[in-house]
Amino acid sequence: MNERIKEFAVKAGFANYDGTSLYSPYIEGMELNDELQEFAELIVRECAEIAKTAEPWRSDDLILKRFGVKE
Repeated sequence: MNERIKEFAVKAGFANYDGTSLYSPYIEGMELNDELQEFAELIVRECAEIAKTAEPWRSDDLILKRFGVKE
């Protein structure tokens, strides 16, 4: 799994990293590796699709709006 994805999961507080795997801090023993990888890939693909079709100066605004993130 991409190190950046691991970093974001830990920073967001829904995963703990033991140096090998990501685990849920809420459900003992639940690994998040495959699920988190799929989740991150879906978000990245959505952002890439927006960036591919938007004017370069608008893609960041469109991505933020699509995901409901305020600047």
